[in-house]
Amino acid sequence: MLKKLLILIIGLASLIGTWRWYQYARNPFNQPGQTWERDFFLAGDTIRLLDSGHYYAYHWCDICGDEPGVVGTWRQQGASFVLTSSDPKKLPKTLTMRVVGNCKYLVPFEPRRLSRSGKKDELISGFEPEGQKCEDGR
Repeated sequence: MLKKLLILIIGLASLIGTWRWYQYARNPFNQPGQTWERDFFLAGDTIRLLDSGHYYAYHWCDICGDEPGVVGTWRQQGASFVLTSSDPKKLPKTLTMRVVGNCKYLVPFEPRRLSRSGKKDELISGFEPEGQKCEDGR
C-alpha cells in the first residue's frame, strides 16, 4: 500500500512539474530577460528580449484588436540589436541603443523612400526599458 501511495505521489509531482514547466516556457514574461516598450496614446508595442537569445514582440491596442505576436532570435552587434523573426518572409529588424540624457532607448532604423522631412532614412520613436524613470524629463 505504501509503495502504491509513493508511486502515486511521484507521478502526481511529475505531472504538476511538467505542467508548471510548460506554463513557464510558454510565457516569455516568466523567463529571464528585458522588456522594452513603446507607448502611444491608446496603443503600443512591446518587445521581450530573453536571456536565451529568443525574443517575443507584439502590438497592443486598447480600442482595436491586438495583433498576434512575433517570435524569433536576437543578437547584439555593437550598440545594435538584430531581431530575426522565425517567419522567413519577414526581414530582420535592427534596433540601435541611443542614450538621451540619462534615458536609454532602442530605436528602430527603418529606411523609407521619402520621409516627411525629406530625408531618405528616418529614425522613428524608440522603445524604453520597462520601468525606466528619467530625471531630466527627457
